[in-house]
Amino acid sequence: MWVIYCLAGGLMAFEYRTKDGDVLDKLCAQLYRRDDIMGRVLDANQHLLGYGCVLPRGIKIVFPDAPTSAPQTTIIGNGLWGKA
Repeated sequence: MWVIYCLAGGLMAFEYRTKDGDVLDKLCAQLYRRDDIMGRVLDANQHLLGYGCVLPRGIKIVFPDAPTSAPQTTIIGNGLWGKA
């Protein structure tokens, strides 16, 4: 389950270890509720580029602070490869 620390209403950076079947876009959608953050997460986690869409168990992901700007679009239901 997620442990999310908020300061002034925004998501602060934290680390997460994947479970079998985790998908990055779904994780981003669940955490940030916006679809313009995945590039920022990948910039912080270059090692993820070597994996396919479905991540194996135990991979460390650093989720950066949430942007303070309003999202260009928001995720309501479906992510790119999975349901949010």
